[in-house]
Amino acid sequence: MNELAETVHGGAARGAAGAGLAKLVLFFAFAVFTVWIHYQVKFVRAPTWTGTVQALGALRVGARAPDFTTSDLDGHPVSLSGLRDRKAVLLEFWATWCPPCRMLKATLHEMRSELEATGVEVFTVNAGEPPDRVRAFVDKAGDDFRTVLDNGRTISVRYGVRTLPTMVLVDRRGTVRWIHVGHLPETGELRDLLHRLAGE
Repeated sequence: MNELAETVHGGAARGAAGAGLAKLVLFFAFAVFTVWIHYQVKFVRAPTWTGTVQALGALRVGARAPDFTTSDLDGHPVSLSGLRDRKAVLLEFWATWCPPCRMLKATLHEMRSELEATGVEVFTVNAGEPPDRVRAFVDKAGDDFRTVLDNGRTISVRYGVRTLPTMVLVDRRGTVRWIHVGHLPETGELRDLLHRLAGE
């Protein structure tokens, strides 16, 4: 009789432990899902509109561009200040999952000769994705602009980027001259600005 009672009690205890573990797993899965949704909604939204803006959070046209030091996809060090007084820099913030980013990349490739002629260096800043995923995308797309890795999205946070794609044009003195959110269906504004910068 005692053995039967112990068996029943042990089975009940194991059942309770199993139920507790299942609840813990469900709670953990829900927490991970919640964090993922928060990240997608708050930080890496695709644009619902496209246009030039005067500010991204605290970053404004006419302000000093935040410096950064990171590495490119080939492991070489990259810093914004390293090009100061030598070249203007166009920062393109993007991700592999973002269709408007692909459209923008095609536009920038069409403008490659003009960008080079006006002395503008293009940094395509990937928004925190694993390097192997970025490499696979870049190789498949034939994207030969310099790809910069934004590990932990620290650069994106400094620049107030919450929508992809976003572009920030920084002149040779390190001043923000132009901010654009979304794809670039019309390139006239950027082309005019590139030529003005080349003459400064």
